[in-house]
Amino acid sequence: MENIVIEATIREKTGKEANRKIRKQGLIPAIFYGKYTENIPLNVDAKSLYKLLSKSSALNVIFDLRIKQDGKFLEKKVMLKDYQIDPIKRECLHADFYEVKMDQKLRVRVPIVVVGKSVGVEKGGILELLRREIEVECLPQYMPDKIEVDVSNLDFSQSIHAKELKLENVEVIADTNFAIVTVIPPAVEEVAEEKEEEEEEEGKEKEVEKEPSSSSE
Repeated sequence: MENIVIEATIREKTGKEANRKIRKQGLIPAIFYGKYTENIPLNVDAKSLYKLLSKSSALNVIFDLRIKQDGKFLEKKVMLKDYQIDPIKRECLHADFYEVKMDQKLRVRVPIVVVGKSVGVEKGGILELLRREIEVECLPQYMPDKIEVDVSNLDFSQSIHAKELKLENVEVIADTNFAIVTVIPPAVEEVAEEKEEEEEEEGKEKEVEKEPSSSSE
């Protein structure tokens, strides 16, 4: 796993005007917080943060945050908890860093990735992904960036449910055993019914054409 380090400095001034000036300097205003620490306003290097944001699993990456203060560095393990993007300029406006304790479990939402081609799809069925992500709990070092679901053996009207997932050192959080992915069979009956109706209509039209026209008196 790539070791990501983001360097930061203490942000002395806050507010919209101060934040605008910070962004012009190639920095992004941020906040560092955690269960056992006070909130610390920060300035972080924009290039380093954009590198992190370029990852599809940016919110599930644990990395090192190096906070420079009074000539010394305070190093913390953190996750990107949230971030704000300007809807027009597509620039990052603010980021939230949450402190991670490596001996304490986390709850995170992890994306689902389907692998394999199901037998049902090969026979004409449609694969439907019902959940694009799922909540799990684990120690930080075991946190997956994605969960692969193999659908190779999935046939018509069959599903894979949350509690069927076998994940090492990771617990799926699910109150109900909901379906994650299923295969919908092709609508053969509907097509057949439509064809029968079309044939009946064609038959009626032909009968009308065969009837002799009545002569006028």
